[in-house]
Amino acid sequence: MSHPTARPVTASSHNSWSSISDTVSGGSPERKVAFEDEEESHVVEESSSESEVEDGVASRCHIFVEAPGDCVELIDDDNATNNDYFLRVTLFDSGEDSRARKVVIRNGDTSEEGCGPSAECLSFSESAAIELVRAASPEDIIGRTTIGFEDLSEIQSCSSTNLIVRELYHPTSWRKVGTIDLRFVVIAQLSEFYHEALGGPLRNARQTKDVMIIGHRGIGSDEQGSRIRENTLLAFNQAAKYGANAVEFDVFLTSDKQPMVYHDLQITASYGQSVTLPITALSKEGLTAMDETSRSRKDRRHHQARSRRSVAPVALSKNSRRATSFVTYNRCESSLGLLRGNSSSEVEQRSSVINMHDGLPTLRCVLEGTPNSLGALVEIKYPTPETVRRFPSRSCHSRNTVVDVILQDVVNFGMSQERMFMFSSFDPELCVTLRRKQARFPVIFNVWFGYEDEHDNTEVDFTDVRSANPYAAIDFCVATELTGICGEVNWIMNNKEWAKECKRKDLLLYTYGEENSTVEGVDTQIRRLGVDGCIVDNINRFKSVKDSPEVEEEALLTLAKARKRWALTRRQSMACFAALHADDN
Repeated sequence: MSHPTARPVTASSHNSWSSISDTVSGGSPERKVAFEDEEESHVVEESSSESEVEDGVASRCHIFVEAPGDCVELIDDDNATNNDYFLRVTLFDSGEDSRARKVVIRNGDTSEEGCGPSAECLSFSESAAIELVRAASPEDIIGRTTIGFEDLSEIQSCSSTNLIVRELYHPTSWRKVGTIDLRFVVIAQLSEFYHEALGGPLRNARQTKDVMIIGHRGIGSDEQGSRIRENTLLAFNQAAKYGANAVEFDVFLTSDKQPMVYHDLQITASYGQSVTLPITALSKEGLTAMDETSRSRKDRRHHQARSRRSVAPVALSKNSRRATSFVTYNRCESSLGLLRGNSSSEVEQRSSVINMHDGLPTLRCVLEGTPNSLGALVEIKYPTPETVRRFPSRSCHSRNTVVDVILQDVVNFGMSQERMFMFSSFDPELCVTLRRKQARFPVIFNVWFGYEDEHDNTEVDFTDVRSANPYAAIDFCVATELTGICGEVNWIMNNKEWAKECKRKDLLLYTYGEENSTVEGVDTQIRRLGVDGCIVDNINRFKSVKDSPEVEEEALLTLAKARKRWALTRRQSMACFAALHADDN
């Protein structure tokens, strides 16, 4: 289907977050939805950008509705074009005094540049009536359907999908005329204690005038050649020593509801044969055991390869070779086997106390085992429908449960006044859940634009327009009051107008990618785009080719030296973007 563009959405100031209070309480008995025409005085037209939170509501269903040309499929459209019809959504909330609210969603003008497809982020606590209406005659209803809070809650309780397909029926003949696709999530409030602890005001993510340097999974990902294993306490503490403002790390929930720090959505180990399992299907103990098995095999192969390269061949008996291999392997495994590139003597010198730092940590371990001055960008993992189909598992907890458990750990073990928290996810509904459950910490929407055809990224659902269309992502962040967007640096550098639109809409802009490991790459982003933060690999080994005109080879700079170069650029950039906002006003 084509993706028509939409009208721009006005951004709300993030300074107003301190006054936001998503209060919730109990519901009321279900009420049937009447399709009879209502008087205009009983229907309130509203935009999704308005506050939809009302007193006396325990939980709400949030739905994302695209333009009809993108989400509706008609059986017989009589050669109709997208602009021949529109959607009329009537929202009902619990409570006798609640008034129905009506929202109209039309197909956008595809000729309008710099806008995303028309879409609305809506919410209700009881039900919603959706009508497909012919544009030439608003009384001519092509098809209609209803969705109820109870129905969606039941779907969410037994499935991790955020996509539902509803059939549209003609209002008089009740003949099926087509289907409509909707994205949804049912969000319940945290208990009173956690709700109050995570209430406003929002902790401002712009705590420094300098660009925020965030260590990628510690001091860098394994793929980028980090000598310390990613997502470990040792890596996080090393990033703090290097001077990182924060570390980015990945968190997911095990089957027994333990928040673990791990990147991949599946893990492979060998028990006589290779076994791959989804991480959401494993308990904490099961995941730890598989990780130790997988790690031991890698360490043994690594050490044996080094031994073959560094030790001259010696004639040994079969038993002697086995004994030598066993002793060498155990010496390497008993210390920090994940510290890549160490010789046996170096490994032996490490204290056994560090053993606890090289395995998979829980979120609690990270919060208690790192300095409070080190910020935490917590990326919450959640499988896409494609991932669930690939690895069927009934142990994938709902977004509600995932967010609740993680936020509870943050409150119980990490609520230092000094530590800065941010949350992020590639999953749009998980971002909405994070935002609606707490107003204290920023929420960042992760995107993967430009690589849909090059990467099999099972974290991103590219069938979702919010993850596939750059301007739809901006509109989504503004409508749901997210704090910002994080995207791949090369794509953003090649789409500067999109980056400027993020800044115009008062969204923070973060980047990740290989270019962030170069001094000039970060400098260019500060100067041209006004980025707020860069997620960096090799955090204390920034490449630079411009340190000296006499030096042709790349030089490596520490983070401290790189910061001196960026400081002046940042001050100049802030003045430039202040002038940009003044021109817009």
